[in-house]
Amino acid sequence: MSYTFDGIEFEVFSLSPQSDIQELLEFHTDILTPKNGMVSEQRISVRNVPRQHFSFPVILTEVLDRSRIEATVFGWMKTFWGLPVWSEKVIHTDDIDVDDMTIDVDTTNADFRDDSLAIIWQAPDQYEVVQIDTVSETSLSLLEAVQNNFTGKKLIMPCRISQISNAVKRQVHSTEVSEWNFSFSVKDNILLTGYTPSVTYKGYPVLKEATWIDPTQELSIDSDSFEVDYNLGDFRIYSDSLFNLNTQSYLCHHESKAACWEFREFLHSRFGMQGVVYVPSHKNDMTLAQTIGSAETSFNIVHIGLTDNVGVNELLKDVAFIFPDGTQLYREITDITESGDEEIVTIDSALGVEVDPGDCVISFMNCCRLASDAVKISWSMAHQNYSKLMLMSVTEPLPMEGNYSTLQITDGEFQFRDDLSLTHTIAISNVTELQNMNNDLYANYYLTQNIDASETSAWNDCAGFLPIGSVDPFAGSLDGCGYSIYNLYINRPTTSKIGLFATVYNITNIANVFLRNAVINGDDNVGSLVGEVIGLPA
Repeated sequence: MSYTFDGIEFEVFSLSPQSDIQELLEFHTDILTPKNGMVSEQRISVRNVPRQHFSFPVILTEVLDRSRIEATVFGWMKTFWGLPVWSEKVIHTDDIDVDDMTIDVDTTNADFRDDSLAIIWQAPDQYEVVQIDTVSETSLSLLEAVQNNFTGKKLIMPCRISQISNAVKRQVHSTEVSEWNFSFSVKDNILLTGYTPSVTYKGYPVLKEATWIDPTQELSIDSDSFEVDYNLGDFRIYSDSLFNLNTQSYLCHHESKAACWEFREFLHSRFGMQGVVYVPSHKNDMTLAQTIGSAETSFNIVHIGLTDNVGVNELLKDVAFIFPDGTQLYREITDITESGDEEIVTIDSALGVEVDPGDCVISFMNCCRLASDAVKISWSMAHQNYSKLMLMSVTEPLPMEGNYSTLQITDGEFQFRDDLSLTHTIAISNVTELQNMNNDLYANYYLTQNIDASETSAWNDCAGFLPIGSVDPFAGSLDGCGYSIYNLYINRPTTSKIGLFATVYNITNIANVFLRNAVINGDDNVGSLVGEVIGLPA
């Protein structure tokens, strides 16, 4: 049977996968790299929400089942499907009765959403799609009553609107057994927010655990070179990058519902190749030669040529001290010098504990981004997955405070300046404080974390956020410190000068802030960040 949701008619794909489900998340990042290589790499997220794809095989053992799927694919292949999210299935044993308006089910660490779909699944021909009104941690409240009785063991799963994205491949093994391979692209994916890393360094997450299967880690060093050869004699190989392109694999394995969900939130928080993460090598990159005192800010290591070949640089300047009990200490290298058969490494602060040779592993810690916007997740069963991330070392992201290369609007023209120092006076940690910027239009503000502005959709009789500077122009400054504002909602179709800021002066400095998944509707002079820029009054 077919269903209709949000004006889209769809058929339910009710056949269960027979082996690993492959999920693909696709982000979209534009990377700008000048001739000085990765030192000032700029990464711009183009896609607000990652594309989500699922592929899996289905094995049919009955001729009748094969005939049914052939007929269904023939009729619906070019249209829409309701796809159960098998990787997030929840086993349910309580009775569900006709006319029930609530389903008691554990919805934590799963993609059940308000005003979306779920499926009650008992067999390929025994299921029902229900429309969710609201979601709590222990139940789904429905917009319409359940139409069928379900007793005994069943599955409750999120259901996504999707389309078949690739050719359906079929292998017939005998007169009755056939194997089908399906690929679906989800149309109603969302951006997950709320990720809180368990460990951070310089404000960014740390992949504290070693790669899952350490012996199989892949490492690559590429000079990022090009060849000049006219096929007449000598040739030359050049590189216009300051550093080599270093990539490494990082295998992740998760065996619980919570761990799988945290990994998904982590991927969304990095926005593909845009965001960064710190990754200790977990190798003994430096061998300690002498005891480090608890108050000392330098230590001696066995000479390995760091002074001559590495030095203090933007790519390799952080180090992790990894102890057997799981404790990890992170420091920045500020100097490396030679001392006979040893080298002296100076760090930015003392460890606070005495460390003898052999007490810990001393590893370089790379600042990395994903090497690709496409991340593949393999699900061996519900709430158990693995993924191989390819990570590329990059130079440290912009610091949280200080001077920035910022975009400033001056006399109607956009100019990049690196001499603008933002004076932080008022911290903003939530959307209410962001709205309260209207109370002082001359102050200097800064974000202390990512801000979820979802609640603005219900503000002001659903008109949403009141743009900053709606009455008088904003003349202060806002430093986003690299953080993002998610899900900002402004719906003022009869009002001009609409954006996060309504009107700003041409000397106003707004820097290092990202708007994600914003909905902004206005009349004239509408922009996601600024509606109107004006000159200073005479």
